[in-house]
Amino acid sequence: MCELSINLGRGYSYSIEKSLGAEAIFESLIEDKLLTASETTGNYTNFTDREALIDYALALRVDEINLYDSQGNLLMSTDPNFTNWKAFQGHPIYGFIQSSDRTMVEPIRENVVTKVRYKYGYYKLTQGNIVQIGLRADRIEEVTGSLNPSRALNDILNNNSNIQAACYIPSSSTNTTCVNESDDFDVDTLVFDLLYVNSSQVDGYVSKFDSSVYVLYVPVMVHNQRVGTLYLHHYMSDQNIALREFTNLGVSVLAIVYALIAYIFILNTHKNKQLGVVAYMDELTQLPNASYLQNSFETFASHHIEGKAVVLVNIEDFRAINKAYGYQGGDDVLKEVSSRLRRLSDQHHQLFRWEGDRFIFLVDEVKRKEDLMKFNQRIIHQFNDAFSIENIKKNIRVRLSMVKLTRKITLSQAVQKALITLDYGPSIDNSIVEFDDNIAQTMRRELTIVDELQDIIEGNQPQRLFMVFQPIFDTNTQKVTSVEALARFNSFTLGSVNPNEFIEIAEKHHLIYELGKIIFKQSLDFVAQLKSMGNDSIRVAVNVSGIQLVHDHFVEDVLSMLNEFGLNGHHCEIEITESVLMQDLQRVNGILEQLQSHGIVISIDDFGTGYSSFFTLSELNVNILKINRSFVRQIYHAENDHKIIAREIIQMAHKLGLKIVAEEVEYEKEYLYLLLNRCDYIQGYYYSRPLIPKQCVDFLNNQKKI
Repeated sequence: MCELSINLGRGYSYSIEKSLGAEAIFESLIEDKLLTASETTGNYTNFTDREALIDYALALRVDEINLYDSQGNLLMSTDPNFTNWKAFQGHPIYGFIQSSDRTMVEPIRENVVTKVRYKYGYYKLTQGNIVQIGLRADRIEEVTGSLNPSRALNDILNNNSNIQAACYIPSSSTNTTCVNESDDFDVDTLVFDLLYVNSSQVDGYVSKFDSSVYVLYVPVMVHNQRVGTLYLHHYMSDQNIALREFTNLGVSVLAIVYALIAYIFILNTHKNKQLGVVAYMDELTQLPNASYLQNSFETFASHHIEGKAVVLVNIEDFRAINKAYGYQGGDDVLKEVSSRLRRLSDQHHQLFRWEGDRFIFLVDEVKRKEDLMKFNQRIIHQFNDAFSIENIKKNIRVRLSMVKLTRKITLSQAVQKALITLDYGPSIDNSIVEFDDNIAQTMRRELTIVDELQDIIEGNQPQRLFMVFQPIFDTNTQKVTSVEALARFNSFTLGSVNPNEFIEIAEKHHLIYELGKIIFKQSLDFVAQLKSMGNDSIRVAVNVSGIQLVHDHFVEDVLSMLNEFGLNGHHCEIEITESVLMQDLQRVNGILEQLQSHGIVISIDDFGTGYSSFFTLSELNVNILKINRSFVRQIYHAENDHKIIAREIIQMAHKLGLKIVAEEVEYEKEYLYLLLNRCDYIQGYYYSRPLIPKQCVDFLNNQKKI
């Protein structure tokens, strides 16, 4: 009877063993997935923004991707709540960075920032950067829960009326898993007995509970190693019935377990194939991706390099498309772009999706430059017809850059030159630009300016940036009532740099807000000096870009700087261009209203060159219009007054209660016409050129009437 009972118990333990084995297989597959996904992400993909990283995470079907530099600083994350973080000593990422390991998989743990539980895998790139891939713990535990021994124990209890209780205890812990129909047995005694049985080397053990009930202790083995013990509280009244029930249960349990193992195997095979597709094929456009291009390029460029080129196609303002139509609209555009470009793809023109909104052609057998230009024109032609986005017709603009291949050039170098051409070449829509030495020089010049501006912002030799002030003459009072602050920059390397150039570069490289604060402070400091000399009636006009104006702290910072220099709102005028208004009219107008409420004057610079209408102006919180110089020049060159528009602009502005400044007035003829037509203010060389602070003070003290 004991041997029969032990054999029966062994049969039941087999179902536990298979559950544990399936759980181990699943955990191994999870680790393989994390390592494969992290290595694929690190080696084959470049990400320009968070949106691209999110798309890639969706393609891999992982829950989180985080990218770190070699010092543990977070560079990018799919989680918007996970920003500006650095791995600290004692954190797993810090330890991984310090180690010589290339890969690592962690047990499930809580993210220290988001408090969400993940299982993480890591891959370390050659340069030391880290890729972290995360799977949510709840997703993993949903599957492992179905593989837990408790499910097998429940099946044993539910399918066999002779089993009163069933328990499993691992050899490595006292975390007992039990299911039972009654509370007639002592769990504490059971645990003590199990610890004794686990420590012994017996194949099985039977003890008699009473005349009709036996207690079975049977070892559970996985890969020929004992991992725990199965306990069964078993009625022995009808052993034959029990054997039949076990046979039915065994077949059922084995079928479930083997089916689950087969499912996991098939799932893993599918995932590996999917990762292979992800590694070499873009899921959205179904084009070969950057990884495939990387693998193809070496062969492509290894021989007969003459007549080969890389052509990069860049969709202009793609972010604006995503903002206006959502990511689905953006994806639809990318699919349509790929469909149109695919028409040009053949054995001599291989098409790839590089990243985001950029595509690359590898072009060979180009005998003449004219042939390459004709092909590029064919690309441009694909965008002649408008795209349909949510049943709205929209023209999509592109720019092309091309790089002719030379011997020993790598793909990275070729693409870098193509991107440099986009960033530093002529910015003309639907244009084709070829990389050359002039573009390289432009890039070096721009980066020099960026470095020096950054130095100035950090307080290093700030005298390189200084202000000049051009007086603005009030035709009614015949006095100067304001000055325009104009920034000047003397580069140590390049000498004097045109304001239009360095301001545009500051905007491009996200330096304009901090640079603008320096300009504001120098301008307000000058007005404060005038005030200390007894001249409290002069205000300073400061040019402000759209980036500055819509900054979250702009109004607060302007008021703080005014207070810092002991000035009021009436000492300050803010100049914006019409293009700023077009960014977000309602938001911008609200900001202007806040500024006006503090006495700050608002003017629109270069009026007449943008999209503002007088109807729009009637709704705007502005005080002054500055007429563009083209209308002033028209006064000088016009043969008769009928062709001059300035008068109508002045009259319309006055009807709206606005003042008018005429800029760049150089000749008496212009001044007299403007004076006759009641222009409020005159600015230009006719009255005064821009002056350094000391010269401007002297000019104001001895200002002339005209």
